[in-house]
Amino acid sequence: MTSSAIDTVRAMYEAISAGDMAAVAARLSPDVRVTQTRELPWGGEYEGLASFAQFSRTLREHIASSVYVDQVFEAGED
Repeated sequence: MTSSAIDTVRAMYEAISAGDMAAVAARLSPDVRVTQTRELPWGGEYEGLASFAQFSRTLREHIASSVYVDQVFEAGED
């Protein structure tokens, strides 16, 4: 993993921790896809950035969570 890839991972976790889903979405592919079991209140198929935003809003309506990252390290290309 390059330092820019590590920086991207760190930036994503920082944005998630801050609840800044716009910053998260800015780093995602326009064709992002999230699949969650329909047994969850936020479950379903979410495809595209607008749909990801809806997923994020729905998820936050149902759970409160936090992310703590102890360290990020290079794992290789495999």
